[in-house]
Amino acid sequence: MRLGFVGTGALSSAIVTGLKSLPGETTPVVVSPRNEEIAAELARRYPDVRIAAD
Repeated sequence: MRLGFVGTGALSSAIVTGLKSLPGETTPVVVSPRNEEIAAELARRYPDVRIAAD
């Protein structure tokens, strides 16, 4: 399974943070670059989160 989020705001950030706090969670996640600051922070914090090209 792979998850993607269009629009990277407070809600997407909270969902990704909650998901990644689960023990053993390794689902790949792609976030949109709409909010570059939040997207970059999520990608920095979680190695299996990447930022979509556009």
